[in-house]
Amino acid sequence: MKQLKKFALTQYCAAQVALQQLAQKRVGESSEAGMSTAEYAIGTLAAAAIAGALLAFAKSATFRDMITKLFKQAFSV
Repeated sequence: MKQLKKFALTQYCAAQVALQQLAQKRVGESSEAGMSTAEYAIGTLAAAAIAGALLAFAKSATFRDMITKLFKQAFSV
């Protein structure tokens, strides 16, 4: 029972914090103004780096051999 009360209090506090943050955003007091552009830039760079690594792997002989072996096994049944 004690743990349940602790859990309920924790959830109540988390809800209060979320409501306060929502109220601040509505009023325009957000401390993270302008961060979304930088976050999108980092995300775009990370996606491009991952795509480049996947493309380099896909062009390799190892990948080609692995795919060839996979298809041979799949269609040999």
